[in-house]
Amino acid sequence: MSESNLTPSSEESGRGSCTEMGMRRCRSPWLECSTLAVIAIGVHGGLVLVTRGLEPLPGGVAPFHIALLLGGLFLLGLLVAVVAVISGIGGGVIYTPLLLAFTPLHSVIVRATGLCVALFSGIVSSGIFLSRGVGNLKIAVLCNLGYSAGGFLGARMAIHTAQRMGERGEGFIRITLGALVVLLATYFARGGLKREWPEVRRVDRFTVRLRLCHPYYEPSLGRVVECVVTRAGWGLAMMTFIGFVAGFFGLGAGWAIVPALNFIMGVPLKMAAAISNVIIGIGEPLTIAPYLSEGAVVAVLVAPLIVGHVIGGVLGAQLLVHVRSASIRIALIGVLFYTSFGLWINGLRKLGVLSTWPPWLNVAVLMVVAVATAVAMERSRKERRSA
Repeated sequence: MSESNLTPSSEESGRGSCTEMGMRRCRSPWLECSTLAVIAIGVHGGLVLVTRGLEPLPGGVAPFHIALLLGGLFLLGLLVAVVAVISGIGGGVIYTPLLLAFTPLHSVIVRATGLCVALFSGIVSSGIFLSRGVGNLKIAVLCNLGYSAGGFLGARMAIHTAQRMGERGEGFIRITLGALVVLLATYFARGGLKREWPEVRRVDRFTVRLRLCHPYYEPSLGRVVECVVTRAGWGLAMMTFIGFVAGFFGLGAGWAIVPALNFIMGVPLKMAAAISNVIIGIGEPLTIAPYLSEGAVVAVLVAPLIVGHVIGGVLGAQLLVHVRSASIRIALIGVLFYTSFGLWINGLRKLGVLSTWPPWLNVAVLMVVAVATAVAMERSRKERRSA
């Protein structure tokens, strides 16, 4: 077949037609839009069910309300897992802000539940990576020392803040988490910091003494790769800080562990992702321990989320073949921005700064975020089309 048959003519390019290889890039995003619409409606329905299930009753807890609560949490776990798999963002980053912004659940219980879901994901994934030789257990154990210590301190600080500051502490947590969610959304919008094969020019003495480097087989290259890492001390310090943030806010930490390993220690991107899951799987139990001792880990809340998470992960993997993950990721960034707005409003109410908030302002903010998300998705589609 000649080269001219593979390249569209200038007239066809002017009309915006595509080659057969580029048809997937240029097709109408109706599948992504319909998927997002179903997920948005389902998540809203799940939040409503959770809120209704938590309404106080004069005669005690009714089985109907328990069913609403379990059904809402299962639906949230299912849909959030689908979005997390398609967009490549951990579900813990979505669970905790959503539940704190739009449900009356106590922040300590929400954060403990989010950490339990992150622990389950880490345990499931870490065994697969280690069995394939991609994860470096020495690096994971070293980083886990800092992550576990920081996570334990963060969890203790979170419980102390909730107990000593009461309602004002709840407001402080939500406002601070809202600011963190904005930073996360901005980080995801910029594509994240990552280098597939970092170049390590100098290895410090501390890292050499630990003997962290070991070769591994890279299937994508078809050969054994020498993994050289550096700055283990700085990596350990950063893991302590990341663990503190994860324990305090109840967020999954993969979004921070991977770039820290990749940029600070020079770990290859794929190995950094594998080590991240191992660190979470090993270190999260110590982070959850303070919440568990305070009775914040409620099995009736954790179980439906984990079940939904498993089923949603399978569905998300199936959808990933057919949808463009870039469009879902852009929509998720918009959701994070809107969730941060909900966290701020909820936090200001608990601090007593706001007494009432007009519902039409919520709708107005939602419409602004939706329009900005649609514009970003269309711009991304045009960039892929011209590429």
